[in-house]
Amino acid sequence: MKLLGLYKAATVLGYPLIAVYLAVRKIKGKEDLTRFPERLGYAGKTRPDGRLVWIHGASVGETLSALPLINKLSELYPHMRIMVTSGTVTSAELMAKRLPENAFHQFVPIDTPSAVKRFVDYWKPDAALWIESEFWPNLLSEIAAHKIPLILVNGRVSDRSFKRWQKFPAFCRELQGLFTKSFGQTDEDARRLTVLGAKDAACVGNLKFAAGDLPYDADELEKLKAQIGGRPCWIAASTHEGEEERLAWVCGALKTKNALMILAPRHPKRGDEIEKLLTQAGLRVARRSRHEDITPDTAVYLADTIGEMGL
Repeated sequence: MKLLGLYKAATVLGYPLIAVYLAVRKIKGKEDLTRFPERLGYAGKTRPDGRLVWIHGASVGETLSALPLINKLSELYPHMRIMVTSGTVTSAELMAKRLPENAFHQFVPIDTPSAVKRFVDYWKPDAALWIESEFWPNLLSEIAAHKIPLILVNGRVSDRSFKRWQKFPAFCRELQGLFTKSFGQTDEDARRLTVLGAKDAACVGNLKFAAGDLPYDADELEKLKAQIGGRPCWIAASTHEGEEERLAWVCGALKTKNALMILAPRHPKRGDEIEKLLTQAGLRVARRSRHEDITPDTAVYLADTIGEMGL
């Protein structure tokens, strides 16, 4: 029995544990409850007629890096539809704002045989493009079983991942062998993909370098500039839990300089938690999500919204 088959059997037997894991994610607000059936492979909308290209990115970073490719495909093939999948609520919210008209978002199904089969059977994409390095064995196997061309784009293999994958060479060869073509970000990524079993891997550069300027509302930008005035200003972008405590200390140390910190958390839904932390540190906070103005007393402007980093 091939190792991918063993993995498939393990996910069937381990489904009760997967169900518990998903329940915890729901409780923590990491799943969109209104769209949760999509995680089980059910379609959230009707499949459009005609050709459909599927592009998958794990989260915000991967889906953002795919936007130049999505926009170019949309421009070259306006009658083709593009389905973008990801696994996080934040990336879904961002894609809702940034995707072109002929593209739409679905949540990627969990990697169980029934969910991935249900998903691929329904959508039947003409091609699947995988961004960077999220490899779900059951999902990739199902795509290959349907003889759908599967292409790794912007492939990345970190030092840590490379060492980990090399511990399971046979499994990795099976997995990488499912891809029709693999494109790495660098020559070293392409070399590592080849070592791990990829067929005909090549380097075509990093998609992120093809990205244009971030979109922004010009009127909103002028409004913010007027509120900030001549104050020194610095930004802490894509922060994670545990980092804001240190930033609060730095911000407090800079209060005598009349500096303003713009804090854009990686997960905007943490806004209440972050505001409480900053307030307890003696910092006056204005929140973007509440449309609060920046005043001379504001020490932190909490940019707890999606898709506004261009500002």
